Amino acid sequence: QERTLGTINRNFRHLASNPMRMLGANRIIPEEDARAQREIENDIAVQEQEEEQRTASLSSCPKSIHTLWQEYEFGIGNRKPAKDFTGSERGRHKYSYHRRKVVWDQVAEMVRSGWDANTACTK
Repeated sequence: QERTLGTINRNFRHLASNPMRMLGANRIIPEEDARAQREIENDIAVQEQEEEQRTASLSSCPKSIHTLWQEYEFGIGNRKPAKDFTGSERGRHKYSYHRRKVVWDQVAEMVRSGWDANTACTK
């Protein structure tokens, strides 16, 4: 039993010292790994650019609490979600943001306490 554990520990330390080394057919080739890493970095950069292009504005007249919650969580019509507004962006829409924040906080509190978002909006 102890001999087996000792062998496992030795193997584990060996593999931990060189994480790029894998045994068998799943061997990682450094060039492929570097290419995959570049693709991931490019995808992240594209997502950040798309996020920056989204405008920070609030809808003019939301018709329901569901619409308000969608605006807060996800954004409506290629707009930035209200929860991600910076201080200056909140300041530009101070009156609307302040009045809607009361509803957003109440729905968020209900969601945190276990309610579904749609059910919380109808209550």
